[in-house]
Amino acid sequence: MKRPTRQQSSSGATARSKGSAATQRTRRRADPVQLAGKIVHASVFNTAKDVQRIQRDFVQLVQATVSDTLIASGRTGAGATELVSIVVSEATGAVGDAGASLDLIARSLAKGIVLGVHEIGGDVKLAAFHTMRSLTGHSAASGGDLGRIAHDALGGVAEAADDIGAFGSDVVYQAALGAISGAGDISTLAMDTVREVLHGLLEDESAAPQSSPLQDPRFRFPPPR
Repeated sequence: MKRPTRQQSSSGATARSKGSAATQRTRRRADPVQLAGKIVHASVFNTAKDVQRIQRDFVQLVQATVSDTLIASGRTGAGATELVSIVVSEATGAVGDAGASLDLIARSLAKGIVLGVHEIGGDVKLAAFHTMRSLTGHSAASGGDLGRIAHDALGGVAEAADDIGAFGSDVVYQAALGAISGAGDISTLAMDTVREVLHGLLEDESAAPQSSPLQDPRFRFPPPR
């Protein structure tokens, strides 16, 4: 005599599965605040990772473009200065066309330029000076915040100097001089704004240049360590 088939177990499992899913939906609906927090956490985490990846890619692109161009042109002195000016000018125009401002890319752009010049054995301190001078000088045209641009760009130069591993403080100091020079082309107020930012970043007011070497008899190079 055959035993009856236990078909009820399948329907029972299905019922329990539906019940479990319903319970989970109920729990989620019962705590919308926690759910909102988790949604935002996941979104911010993914966005931050994407931004970090894009910034790394942009630094590498700028570095490769600068180094390849200098090698192809055979110019590492005045040619590098001209290239820095063109790169910053084009970047400023691009972010403007995109409806953004220069502070969006200042850090990555400055880092990429300095690393690109270093890669081909160029004058890194000169590159840092002209990069910051050009970035702060273009800040007015970009509609960005001058203080933020100077802060982020100097941070990018500092990161590049750390990667280079030599004469880091001298590179950053030349970048600071360049920032003040570029701001001076805008206005006295702009120069004061940049000085304030530099004092905060360099942590020691005596290490932040007040103006240019010719204007300030207290200028010392290299800066005190």
